[in-house]
Amino acid sequence: MNSYNENLHSSVVSSLNAQELELQKLKSQKDAATFSMYYAQGARVTAAEKLEVTTLKYNFQQKVNSQAVTDSDMSTNVLTSANNVKSYVAKSVSNGAVAAANVQIAANAILKLASDTGSIFSIVNAADYGTEIYRQAEKAKQYMDQTAYLAERTSQHSMEATALVSEISANTLAEEATTADASVKSLLSVTATELDAITTELVTETEKLATSNTEEKKAEGALEDVNAVYHATETAYTLTSKELNLGLGVISIMGVSTADESDADKPIGDETHYTVQFSHYKAPFLNVIQPLQQLQKPSEDDETIKVYNPVQNYYIMLAKTSKKDTFSISEADGLVTKNDKKQFVQISQEEFLTVQKKNPSLGNITQKIFTSQLNDTDGDPMKLGSDYVIFVYAELRTNYKKMINTFDNYLSAASAKFVLQNQLNAPKAANIVVTPNGISAPSKDVVVPTDASKKQVVSFTVWEDKDYTVSYRCMFLPHNKDLIKDLLTVEGLNAIESEAEGMEKIADYYDPQIASTSTKITSKQAEITGIDAQLKEANDELKSVKAKSKKKSTDPKEKATLEKEEVALTATIASLTLQKENLEAQLAKLEKALAALKAQRSAAITNLENSKQHLKPGFYFDLLTAEQVPAGSYTSTAEAKDSLLKAITSQIVKILDDAEALEVNIEALEQNVNKFITDCDQLLKDSLTKKGREKLKEDIIAILKDVQAIINSFEKAKKEFEQLIKDTIVLVEEMVLDELMLKLVGDLKIIAAGYKYILNGYICSRQEMTIEPETTDNFGNRLINKNIYIPAILAVSSAASVEQNMQFTNALSDFQNTNDFKYQPKNSTSLINYKNQLS
Repeated sequence: MNSYNENLHSSVVSSLNAQELELQKLKSQKDAATFSMYYAQGARVTAAEKLEVTTLKYNFQQKVNSQAVTDSDMSTNVLTSANNVKSYVAKSVSNGAVAAANVQIAANAILKLASDTGSIFSIVNAADYGTEIYRQAEKAKQYMDQTAYLAERTSQHSMEATALVSEISANTLAEEATTADASVKSLLSVTATELDAITTELVTETEKLATSNTEEKKAEGALEDVNAVYHATETAYTLTSKELNLGLGVISIMGVSTADESDADKPIGDETHYTVQFSHYKAPFLNVIQPLQQLQKPSEDDETIKVYNPVQNYYIMLAKTSKKDTFSISEADGLVTKNDKKQFVQISQEEFLTVQKKNPSLGNITQKIFTSQLNDTDGDPMKLGSDYVIFVYAELRTNYKKMINTFDNYLSAASAKFVLQNQLNAPKAANIVVTPNGISAPSKDVVVPTDASKKQVVSFTVWEDKDYTVSYRCMFLPHNKDLIKDLLTVEGLNAIESEAEGMEKIADYYDPQIASTSTKITSKQAEITGIDAQLKEANDELKSVKAKSKKKSTDPKEKATLEKEEVALTATIASLTLQKENLEAQLAKLEKALAALKAQRSAAITNLENSKQHLKPGFYFDLLTAEQVPAGSYTSTAEAKDSLLKAITSQIVKILDDAEALEVNIEALEQNVNKFITDCDQLLKDSLTKKGREKLKEDIIAILKDVQAIINSFEKAKKEFEQLIKDTIVLVEEMVLDELMLKLVGDLKIIAAGYKYILNGYICSRQEMTIEPETTDNFGNRLINKNIYIPAILAVSSAASVEQNMQFTNALSDFQNTNDFKYQPKNSTSLINYKNQLS
């Protein structure tokens, strides 16, 4: 390599390395800022939840204190009444005794008088019987006897009243009222103290929320700042690579270059392949060295041309990241000379390439490479989980080398590093279910009876590679819109840069067209204004000529001249009118086009706004932050005890693996599977009726026997599958509970629907976890009764060694489209939950 090429290559490598190092540094800063903001948002959410609980406590304590005040007032009134009773009872006893004594004296006197009256009547009876005096004496005696009787009764009542009044325990009542009043006053003091304490706590939590809001916004600002710098550096690296290094990069299975990813270290592809993309080598000074016409050939059509291509072969080479700065063109020459096909991928090139005349770009070269196809430059097979870079070695044509009088080939700088890993599967959002009563429904068509005594359970099904060891972490994301709002989300952060770029693209596309159309409209309006002035002038002149023609003139020559002028003016007016009509039609067309452009621009801006719409939850959460959730803030799931999914699918996959040269009629298999799924759906629907329940076992056995059509698609494994069906039928016959049979049908339906997974060696697992009272959300806070949460599932490799785990990419479920649920503890009531919150 000559000194110019060496210096140029060194400068390119140095520039790209410096930018990549800066990009990695900013990536670390961005990750740190992301975690800081995530924890700041956690503190903000925690403060909001604590304020919510404190507010509930305050409202409850306020009601308790209000009741205590009412009770205190009542106890004061009771004490006053008791003391009054004590005083009045003592007086009543004294007065009653005096009254009884006086009544007794009066009664004794009356009895004495009655005795005397009896004696008098005896004398009158003996001396004057039958006379008027006798009758009056007799009547007086009767009155006196009655009075004596009443006197005795009155004396008896007065003594009884005195005895009853003396029996009233007014002193005891007064003592108990005093004790009760003291207790109520003490209770009031306690409730007032607790109310003051909870009021202070409410103020404190409010201040904490305000503080956490401030800190969270600071963290948001820090992340937004470093994110802007990161994207700017990333764009600079991409442009530098595009201009100086063929735009070399490894694109993911989604077709996005690592240089365009928000995370330059993001694992791409799967364990089987990766794709390299780069642009054609651009020969410098080519047009100066050789006339353009000699570098082009005529094409078969007028829209394309054939352009000279100075590269004879491209060679893609894989290198460990440790060699990115030391791998040289001499080593690349050596590998090509060695001609070991396992150490490079050769892409041959034609001497002339067909391109469009309007856009003579040669475009990009894309090459899919399987991991078993290419070893690295040391001859070692590609290792999953390790960092690699790509080099492109261009072998230039001999005639081109003679033209430039340099016989060196071209070696690119290293691409951005990339990692190839196995991608784990996360459960689909639709498969994640939180049952309100702890009983898993076998199907969405089956209604499960509620049972408030059971705890809530999270369950889901997931397909996983039979050779992988995977664990699933269940996290609960708070989804209280009243508490969590105006926080930065993943979409919001990405939109800061994407919206600016999108607006720039919209402006670049629409603004020139709008400006050009507006200029044309202004020009047309000016032309119409000029024609209007000419029309006015011509009409005025025509009117003048007609006026002169109407005058009686004896000069025929002058009259003929006026007639010619009138005809000429009329023709001019007609021509100008036609021009004006054409211009107005063009103006209307331009105005319509301008309105359409403005409408399209507005629609593009609206679509840009809608593209950043965030569903839930209202805070920043993604795979990166999910992986950092500590152990106390998630719960690992376990295989459902009563599920046969894993056992059956494992057996099916084993049968398929053991079958040699297995051929499958996919079209027939798909038709039979769809029919089986339809039969399962109908069975589940029928199970809702009494008649359907009565023949449930019979129907299940019938559809299992109908699986023969599916088995026929696996001719070489037919015998093994028939035995599996027989074993399953025996299992059904032994089942007693309808719920277990319905679950089996649901599992069979899942197995049938996932036949493509099975053909690729995947097995299905049903995982579940019980929500306990001590279960926390992703921020480490206990779940709050009647609050809304979103279950999120993180699939992580749980292999025996760290080296093995590095070969896998974790996966996070689509929590934004997962159904949320309301947390309701077992047998919970408002009071019980309040006590739980206090504890």
